[in-house]
Amino acid sequence: MEILPGVHRIGNLASTAYLLADRDDGLTLIDSGPPGFDKTIGKYLTRIGRRPDEIQRIILTHRHFDHMGGAAALRAQTRSKVYAHPLDAPQIDGREPNRPPKGAMGAVMKAVMPVIFPLRPCRVDESLADAQAFDLVGLGELRVIHTPGHTMGHCSLLLPSRNLFILGDALNNAFGTPQTSFDAVNDDTRMANETTITLAEIDAANLVFGHGNPVLGNGRAALKAAAEKARKALGR
Repeated sequence: MEILPGVHRIGNLASTAYLLADRDDGLTLIDSGPPGFDKTIGKYLTRIGRRPDEIQRIILTHRHFDHMGGAAALRAQTRSKVYAHPLDAPQIDGREPNRPPKGAMGAVMKAVMPVIFPLRPCRVDESLADAQAFDLVGLGELRVIHTPGHTMGHCSLLLPSRNLFILGDALNNAFGTPQTSFDAVNDDTRMANETTITLAEIDAANLVFGHGNPVLGNGRAALKAAAEKARKALGR
């Protein structure tokens, strides 16, 4: 679904991918969903009159299976470049195991994941870095913001031309209130809360998440509310 001009939300049961459709610069895909999601993305592209070979780049916000699982298949189909932060790249490309969540959730996922979502590692072609920028031509600058805590290499993306902040899992909106992701799925929840506090400085009216509905028009207030909740979690 096109939620802003040139910005498309492609949902699935596990997470959400975002497509930046630029008539002058092809397509940029933010996250690739779980394994097998490449088929859903292909069908969506057909529906909006675009082609997989128009994808110029696949930017992965982080290493978790529900955000990078479809990347290998899409890279093979499109010959696009895959981008990820170097702290997460070893788990994405298979040099290190992609660690499951902590506790009981992790134990269950470790048992069922290979059956339901057999993970295929994906080569990372280029690294992401804080303050890095992509020129999307018609959509303007897409700026990388390193937002660690959920994973050490987690990155979010700011698209000023659409007043849009693409948060990945830096914040979770699955329950209708943007907030720091819960502890079991974080590498470092204290760091994730510290990151949430810094996000209140971002000037963006529109927010989108890996989990949960977009916040359109009221993003600044939502970021400040999330930061206040994070301060309380840290005892401040």
